[in-house]
Amino acid sequence: YFRLLLNCHRMKTQIRQATKDDLPEILRVFGSSIQAIPNAHYTQAQKLEWLKSLENKKRWTQALTKQLFWVAEADDGLAGFISLQVEKTYIDFLYVAPNFWGQGVANELLQTLQDFALLNKLSRLRSDVSITARPFFEHHGFRSNGRNEHFRGNQVLVNFSMTKVLTNT
Repeated sequence: YFRLLLNCHRMKTQIRQATKDDLPEILRVFGSSIQAIPNAHYTQAQKLEWLKSLENKKRWTQALTKQLFWVAEADDGLAGFISLQVEKTYIDFLYVAPNFWGQGVANELLQTLQDFALLNKLSRLRSDVSITARPFFEHHGFRSNGRNEHFRGNQVLVNFSMTKVLTNT
C-alpha cells in the first residue's frame, strides 16, 4: 500500500495512513460524529444503540489492522477517518468530527480512497451508509442499491447499500 499525504484546501489538515496509535482518536471521532447526527435522521435511542459499537475494542483493532485506514489530521487531533476493505472493495467507515463538518474533510478522505482504488485497478466501491451520509455519497457518484434495516437491541437502524463504478477518466 502506498502512503499519501495531502493538504486539505480549506484548512490545515493532512491525510495519512492510520496507525494503531490513532485508535483512541478514531473512536473519539466516531462517537462525537454519531452523537451530532440530527435527531430527524436517527432518534437518541437509535444513536445510543449505535454508540455501543465503541465497546467492541476487538472489532476496532481488527478493522484497523486488516483494513486500509486513512485519517485526516488537524493541529488539535483527528478531523476524520475512512477505511477500505480492499479485497471486498468496501468502504467500512467514513466519519468526520462535527467541528470539521462542511470543511471538505470527507471529500478529501473519499478522494484519497478513490485514488488508491483507481491506482490499484479496483472497478467499483461499495458501502452501507447512514441516512445522514447518503446525500454525500450520491453527490460523489454512488447509487443506492436499496434500503437496509438492522436490528440492534430494541432499535432498528436504517442505512442504504451504495455502489460506485470506477473509471480511469
